[in-house]
Amino acid sequence: MDLNAMDNMLIDNCRFLGYKDGTVAGDAWYPRDYAEAIQISNITPAGFTGVGKFDGSPCKNVTVRNCYFGASGTPGTQAWPVGAGNHGAVHDQYVNNIRVVGCTFDGMTNAGVRSFKFKDFYVLDNKFKDCSRSISCSNPDGKGTSSERYDVATNTFIQTGLPQSSKNIIIRGNIFEDSKLSDIYAKGWVKDSTLAKVEGILIEGNLSKRTIAGYTTNGNIDLYLCDGVTIRGFSCNNVRRAVYAERIANLEIDGLRVENAQLEGIYIIDSEDTFKGQGHSAKINIRNSFIKNSPYNGISITNTDVFSFTNNRLENVGTLEDNMRQGFYIGTGAKNGELDRNVVKMAIGNQVKYGATIHVQAENVRVGSNDFEGKTSPVSIAGATNWMGHYTYSPDGKRYKVTVSNAGVPTYTAG
Repeated sequence: MDLNAMDNMLIDNCRFLGYKDGTVAGDAWYPRDYAEAIQISNITPAGFTGVGKFDGSPCKNVTVRNCYFGASGTPGTQAWPVGAGNHGAVHDQYVNNIRVVGCTFDGMTNAGVRSFKFKDFYVLDNKFKDCSRSISCSNPDGKGTSSERYDVATNTFIQTGLPQSSKNIIIRGNIFEDSKLSDIYAKGWVKDSTLAKVEGILIEGNLSKRTIAGYTTNGNIDLYLCDGVTIRGFSCNNVRRAVYAERIANLEIDGLRVENAQLEGIYIIDSEDTFKGQGHSAKINIRNSFIKNSPYNGISITNTDVFSFTNNRLENVGTLEDNMRQGFYIGTGAKNGELDRNVVKMAIGNQVKYGATIHVQAENVRVGSNDFEGKTSPVSIAGATNWMGHYTYSPDGKRYKVTVSNAGVPTYTAG
């Protein structure tokens, strides 16, 4: 089903069974391993060749509801690469207000749902089973036809050479089972001096479970160059990492539950390019979360400005080697952060070296009231501006930094 420049359309209670790629080596589009059972697209000369004005107009107000996507069982066929979505775009024209509700995606070889620069995109109460990626939020990188804009004066498409990304994505109430790469993937793009961030993602009340051996290949929630991401109430097991966040700003994780990660539970970094260290990886808040059985560090963060880790519990983390890793790793370039009211409990067998490590090249990190365990020591703090303690105030409003000496004597320092 190929939708181009459609408005107010409902696809309800349909079944999309079986796909066969009719292209062969040497064809322009070979292989078509990205085709959608329902393509929700702009109208362009490269797309639908029927009637209409090919001016890049997007689809809007489309709902896909109560549908099933899977294999037919016919020899020589497979399930569709993508259940619903798109693989092209037009610059400054957003496919918008798209809802995928109450559907089942079974065995999609590319992604169950794949947006391509959608705006106001809702993925609600679906089941994804054995998909490569369950939900993929892809975007144009500024290098192909998806970065062309329609020029009214000449009635042609002109290359901008600019990346552009999605806005306003809500992923709520879904069940993910046995995803191969990741449950949720979102990626913005950098090209030359332009950063095209995915803006505004809410991931809430989703459940991920793995019933087969092994781990997801990538982060279960796999994020690159996004701004304004909330992950609330997400449960997963047997993952490479629960959350991989590269160059993310304004990230809030609340109520994440992870069991059996292959590497870290949560991994936060900035990208290695000319924009590194310019504040695009910033303002990270992780709270009320539980990580169990992570052989690398439980939570790792580097090259990020402003972060807060509060009321989290880590158990049996850092177990790959004895006395080598840590519950919380606050690494190079992490600055202006705090750890408060967290718990790290050592495993039986290989144990964490420290409940938390603050690297010498981290800056202005405060370690507050936590319950940490570590084989060498509960906490290791290096760097002149990093410290352990808390702030308090006198009745007249003066702020004091409270620290404790090795003898257990508190010191109050104004400021």
